[in-house]
Amino acid sequence: MQEALKPSSLECPTMVSASGASSVMAIIEELTPKTCRLRSINVFKIGESVSFDFTLRGAQMLQLSGVVASTALNGTRRSYTIALQDIDEDRIVAALDAAQRFAIAHPVRDVHTGNGLTRASARIPVQMDVEYRILGGPLKLGHATNVSSGGILLNSEDQIIVGSAVELKFTLPGTTRPLTVHGRVVAHQHESPNYNMAFYSVGAETRAELEAFVASHTKDA
Repeated sequence: MQEALKPSSLECPTMVSASGASSVMAIIEELTPKTCRLRSINVFKIGESVSFDFTLRGAQMLQLSGVVASTALNGTRRSYTIALQDIDEDRIVAALDAAQRFAIAHPVRDVHTGNGLTRASARIPVQMDVEYRILGGPLKLGHATNVSSGGILLNSEDQIIVGSAVELKFTLPGTTRPLTVHGRVVAHQHESPNYNMAFYSVGAETRAELEAFVASHTKDA
């Protein structure tokens, strides 16, 4: 097996499903062919089975699964070590190498959110309509007020349950091609119509368009 380049911190957002429950947000900090270290404000138990995606710029998306081997608490933020299972180690090595080479060639700044989950992409203010449907439900119309390469802030008068999987379709300002992505509701700003959604399983072409849009609005920041 080839040796992987080792970044200091991947800062890769993901959605983690524990023991088949609804997915919740976490940040992958480190990934090796045998283990993964991630942080989350959510509670996972030692010995619990978890599954999640690894999707980082420049790398092929991986579906990962394993068992929680250890946990540590730092304020409201919890750090977990996941012992990976049934994983092609060479695919992990290749993905890490590709992601680091891409990061060296295309550096971006981290954006601190204040909740211990650092975003790897700035949120860009927008005013755009969004068609969406909770998977299995009817098509509805909402409005987005910001977007990043990893998520969107959706304004909707309808009540959406945190954890719901949602299909979204929108056209970024200044572009003409509609994008269709899947998102997960990770937070609801109470007493407001705003829902924070994290994208998951985003195709390479769509992810590239989102990143290009964000980069074009942050290059002079």
